[in-house]
Amino acid sequence: MFTILTSRTIAEHYGATAFAFFALLTSFVGLLAFSDLGLGAAVANAAAEAEAREELRTAFLITIRRVFRYLLLSMSLILCAVCLISLSGAWGALLGEFKTFEGGALAAAWSLAIFGASIPLGMGQRILVGFHKTWMFSLVGALTPPLAFFGVTVIAATGGPPSVLPIAFYLAYALTSGLSLWLALRVSGATVRDISNAVSADSVKVWNTAAPMAVIVVAAPIAMQSDRVILGHLSPTGVAGYSLAAQLFSPIGSMISVAGLALWPVFARRRVSSISLRGESPLKASAFFSLVAAACAGVAIALTPVYAEFASAGAIEIPLVTAVAFGLLVVVQAFNAPIGTYLTDGPGLKAQAMMVSIGLIVKLAGSLTLAGLPGGAGPVLASTGAVLMCQVVPGWWLVRRREATEAAAVCR
Repeated sequence: MFTILTSRTIAEHYGATAFAFFALLTSFVGLLAFSDLGLGAAVANAAAEAEAREELRTAFLITIRRVFRYLLLSMSLILCAVCLISLSGAWGALLGEFKTFEGGALAAAWSLAIFGASIPLGMGQRILVGFHKTWMFSLVGALTPPLAFFGVTVIAATGGPPSVLPIAFYLAYALTSGLSLWLALRVSGATVRDISNAVSADSVKVWNTAAPMAVIVVAAPIAMQSDRVILGHLSPTGVAGYSLAAQLFSPIGSMISVAGLALWPVFARRRVSSISLRGESPLKASAFFSLVAAACAGVAIALTPVYAEFASAGAIEIPLVTAVAFGLLVVVQAFNAPIGTYLTDGPGLKAQAMMVSIGLIVKLAGSLTLAGLPGGAGPVLASTGAVLMCQVVPGWWLVRRREATEAAAVCR
């Protein structure tokens, strides 16, 4: 609801172009998801394993210490990149048709600088997921839209320039990330002293899962979050409609993501507890997830005209093909979510890294080919096809093969 109100406020006070610029800059959060270097997987697995077996708590503390150092390095690299891009005047190449937007380069620099500074704070989200506190992670994350709406409202009420609107979003994002880390430390019982005093051990490894996860968090965001950038260069008129439709369907995607994350610690704890996963196939969850997503997508498609009229104050239309494309996308993503959280050990993540990398190539080729479709529907259809062919189908096969292997082992 607050996301819709934010869109309406921007469209009413500044127009469709300002809204498209706001949507473009805020999409960088998803595009730069690789900034955690894939270390979130190591944190979530370590947290889940520590909850399952007390003797693994020291390994958890060592993991947190190592990961935090790597995230500080990532933060430094992002901030250096922002400085280099600003000094070289290269923001125009990244902003595409919005390179002439007044104050756009400065706003982009500040937005990404705030995002970079918040990178180490994001570790708290994975700790909460690992300790089976996904509901808490979701609750804190839900604070970002109202905080961003508050900032946008203040800017609009005081007559601030439209270029500073994205900064309000990034400040809200940084605040909720900090709150997540604070809650994660409280939930885990870990103190700064405990983490600092944790003695490193060669047996504690983070890159066996972080390395393939790094590939995933580089490829997946580029595949799924590059749409606005592509449209901004090849079909600028489609950015506004695409962004408005994305906001309508994003709650469904968020619901799928949260539900899938809730399964991560379940599978991780069972792996270290040597408990059979038979009878709890992720494919059953996949079928249920996709049915729920299909029902929600149907409602969203039916409400698209009313939503577009309200959210944009009549300034932006969402073509039916765009709404249907987003509906298909959330359904295939829903089917893939349990499979993705099931395959989170080393071999599973390596397989996923390969699947997502191939999917990136398929998606980008499809997006460039279909970018001319009305309302920005082309990149969405390309994403749907890539997820289905390169993740859902091979992921389903891998799960079935693992289940067959486990069944054979039990029979022996």
